[in-house]
Amino acid sequence: MSFIKSGRGNDQLLLDGFRYRRDRLVWCCIKDRCKGRARYDENTFKMYWDHICQVPNPDEIEKAVYNYEVRKKAEQSHDLPRLIIQETRLKLSSDAAITIRQYSASTRVVQRIRRDKNIPTEPKTFADVIISNNFQNTVANQNFLLYDNNDHRRRLLIFASKEQLDFLNCCESWHCDGTCAVASNLFEQMYSIYDSVRGKTLPLVYSFFPNKNQETYEELFRIIKQHVERKPKYMTIDFEKTAENGFGALYPECAISDLLDELQKESVKRQLANILALPLLPMNKIIAAFYDASDLLITINRNFQTFVDYVEKTYIISPKFNPLNWNHYNTLSNRSRTNNHVEGYHRYLNSHMTAKPNIWKWIMHIQKDDEQTIIRLEPENKQKRSTQPRKNTNLMHDISLSNLKASYEQNIIDIKEYQRKIRVTSYSYINAFENNTTYDDND
Repeated sequence: MSFIKSGRGNDQLLLDGFRYRRDRLVWCCIKDRCKGRARYDENTFKMYWDHICQVPNPDEIEKAVYNYEVRKKAEQSHDLPRLIIQETRLKLSSDAAITIRQYSASTRVVQRIRRDKNIPTEPKTFADVIISNNFQNTVANQNFLLYDNNDHRRRLLIFASKEQLDFLNCCESWHCDGTCAVASNLFEQMYSIYDSVRGKTLPLVYSFFPNKNQETYEELFRIIKQHVERKPKYMTIDFEKTAENGFGALYPECAISDLLDELQKESVKRQLANILALPLLPMNKIIAAFYDASDLLITINRNFQTFVDYVEKTYIISPKFNPLNWNHYNTLSNRSRTNNHVEGYHRYLNSHMTAKPNIWKWIMHIQKDDEQTIIRLEPENKQKRSTQPRKNTNLMHDISLSNLKASYEQNIIDIKEYQRKIRVTSYSYINAFENNTTYDDND
């Protein structure tokens, strides 16, 4: 005989393989229309009306105890959800173990209990943002709030666990991007720093920006520099000049690569594949290749003139974005060339969080992501290999690029043939041609 709490927090009695709920002075079977009753008599609980719902079910009792223990530990401890679930599962018999909810469902129960218990009121001003201890720490109760400038005019918050900073300290290539959709109403954007660990791109630093000014980017990277000794060799960012300037002020020796996304989005015609392939050409071939492609585009349709002028001014002649930053010929097969994987994480955030979420819900979400990152990396560090290797399609794509580069540098193919084959590769980045098999690569 024992007592537990139901999912709604009501007392339940476990007796002789049945569950009862309190009904004034007696205990009734939890099954609807069952006449089973128990009462306290002579210093003990006894069943005095027989059950008609079923025979005693020990597995169901174990399942109920399991659910209760998970909820209780979620409220009373700071243990990781996976530890709570694992420890509670050890008490189950093999028959009862197959009846309990799935691991992911149990994890959500723990997270929901902690969320509902700990969410304060949404702040109205920067001065109202008072971060309590449970929001300053990770799920594992380790320090998570890295920096808070406490400026009531332009509040900047930076979150990163020690483990994530240690990972970042081992990385030579950083990927940075911001998203406005999941930023709290008080903040302009959420800005994150990622890196690829054994083929997977994982978030390592999270921040809330009050604006997109260069001084804010500089403040972020200055704090990161204080905690991460190693200086990155490479960095990819979105097309944001203030971000580039802010990073460059702290890491002037780092090679900054701007993204290809905006150019790719404008690419809706097959002939634009030649221009899309410019980042994969040797630096000394870019200008000639651009004018060859642009002249052809304008000859086909003069409406391309505006696009050509834009690319020329922005990327080619006295460019806003130096070709050294967006050319990837020297990095083929060596490291990530774009921030598409980072954009993927932001799409995940946008699909799992409401627009402009409560700041406390946002912190709890990144606490969970921090834990998931550790969960994914722990077995890989022990096994010294990726448990989620890259897709064969992506690997073959990189091998193809590397082989083309080698063939050109060994004079097996000339620059025209190299351009033609690289142009074919660039088709995969144009959504309009994803399912098109009618193009002729000899024109």
